[in-house]
Amino acid sequence: MNYIIKHTGDKPVDLKKVAEVIRAHQGDLIDGSAMPTMGLVKIAPEEIESLKQNLDEWQVFPEKSYQVPNTRKKTGGPFGGF
Repeated sequence: MNYIIKHTGDKPVDLKKVAEVIRAHQGDLIDGSAMPTMGLVKIAPEEIESLKQNLDEWQVFPEKSYQVPNTRKKTGGPFGGF
């Protein structure tokens, strides 16, 4: 499952430590483009509580996906009703 990690502490982020903690919990950093403040991690749900304890200055949220509504106009026919 994917989780978003967000840094909330005042101390500078030690990216090496964060990567080591994620790997120690059999996780993978999927998207680190917003690091050092935020990242997307793939990790097993049973590892989350332990990960939260080891990353005490980070908040961990499950990734959510939303269905985007169809915004196409309905014209009534295959060629716009002609």
